[in-house]
Amino acid sequence: MGNLENMLKTEIERLTRKELAGALTPLQKEIRDLSRQVKALQGQVQRGSRRPAAAPATPGSGEAVTLEASPAEVERARISPGLIKKLRAKFGITQSQLAALVDVSPAAVQSWEQGIARPGDDNKAILVALRNKTRPEVTDLLEAKGVAKSMRKPRTNLRGRRTQSEADQGDSAEA
Repeated sequence: MGNLENMLKTEIERLTRKELAGALTPLQKEIRDLSRQVKALQGQVQRGSRRPAAAPATPGSGEAVTLEASPAEVERARISPGLIKKLRAKFGITQSQLAALVDVSPAAVQSWEQGIARPGDDNKAILVALRNKTRPEVTDLLEAKGVAKSMRKPRTNLRGRRTQSEADQGDSAEA
């Protein structure tokens, strides 16, 4: 009886290994392909290449919100320092939040707004695409990227008091 039991046990183990091997082989191939893709992307990052201008899917929606503009739109668009400031004002976002949307540093956005530098073609495409978005769409994009809403405090002087310009604005609002 013990011999039959051992024989059944080994046969079950053999068939289980065979089933697992059949199921794992496609997964192993997929893992190899994904590893190659990761290595290729790491190479692009090291060479300074940019990724396509697309944002991840927004939470709760079934579709991906993208920031894409046609090449014709990008070519026609004139992106000025004033336009970038107006774009931020339209959406009520900070330079850091705009930088997160475009995947650049806040210093880059600051230099664009000051006219020191100009956005590259891929960044220009994202800015052109942002012009056609609404405030809620931009808020969703920021949430999808994990960027928190600005909790900026009013400017204060060294003594912790509001600056004169903000005090004047507060007084006129109370009147």
